[in-house]
Amino acid sequence: MKKLVIFFLSLVMVFGALTIGGTGLEASAAKSNVPKFEDIDYEGNGRVDVDFCSRVVYKDAKVKVKDSDGKSYTASIVARDNDEVDFKIKNFATGKTYTFTISGIKVSGTDKYTSVTGKVKIPAPSLYIKEVDCDIEDKELSVEFNCKVNYSGVKVTVKDSKGNTYSTKILEKDKDEIEVRVSGLKNGSKYTVSVSGVKRTDASSYTTVSKTFVAYDD
Repeated sequence: MKKLVIFFLSLVMVFGALTIGGTGLEASAAKSNVPKFEDIDYEGNGRVDVDFCSRVVYKDAKVKVKDSDGKSYTASIVARDNDEVDFKIKNFATGKTYTFTISGIKVSGTDKYTSVTGKVKIPAPSLYIKEVDCDIEDKELSVEFNCKVNYSGVKVTVKDSKGNTYSTKILEKDKDEIEVRVSGLKNGSKYTVSVSGVKRTDASSYTTVSKTFVAYDD
């Protein structure tokens, strides 16, 4: 009986040692030193906010940025704390996706500093018609955009509220405005002007923008 008790006590000590030593079935995996992203937000003007899921620490932290074509951009960390990094991209272009790598960072409580890579898209601001000026007497329409634009096969269409289309002729194209000759507009009536084959200078594709206006002779 005494030998049996000693045997069971030995088993308890062995399993206890395995559990305490962390080498048994309940041993947990080593904590990764690579931070995981909680959120990545573009805040405008080339600034990117990166939030991490856990606390992090830094050592000579730096950031490198490339676009989808492999072009490198100058970027610098402008703010950081124990779970967040803000950096700013210089001379960026809109409408592109950027890959960034933050080096000199690790999860708090781990041994080695490492790097972490993520992606952020800087959207192209939307193009729209800012203002329409009508000169009924001179049969001219001035369409002003909200930014500088490029043209390709540009076409201007004017319709009334009943869907009737009016003849137009482009007189002049400027960096943010287009002048059109249009006949038959009536003072106080509502129309819709559409411009196709136009895009922001920093956009990748051409589009069509429209605006409804009331014809008043300026």
